[in-house]
Amino acid sequence: MKLRLLVVEIVLDQRGEAAHTERHMDDDQFTKLSKQIADMSEQFGEQFAKLYQHTERQFGEVHTRMDQLESRMSSLEGGVDSVLKNQETGQQERLVMSHQLDRHEGWIKQLAKKTETNLSYE
Repeated sequence: MKLRLLVVEIVLDQRGEAAHTERHMDDDQFTKLSKQIADMSEQFGEQFAKLYQHTERQFGEVHTRMDQLESRMSSLEGGVDSVLKNQETGQQERLVMSHQLDRHEGWIKQLAKKTETNLSYE
């Protein structure tokens, strides 16, 4: 069984108008065309495989970098939490000292009043 392929060529004639011619492809031409298509398909497959491998490598690197960033962020988060805790502790200590100073001042004023001592702020 012979396969024939009809080839239509469109060309411009001398007046610039489109004209077409038809011709049939013989078995050798068809075989040659089939081989070219198969070769191109194989090349495409190879190029696609290379592109896929490259993309996988790139995404692998991106995932590695994201894991590193996540680790660094976690470390920074721990540091910030530590600083905030220290700040909160410091605030509470200052508040306690302030109340203690107020009590001491009140006691000193009571003692000064009972002993009839004048306090001066020099």
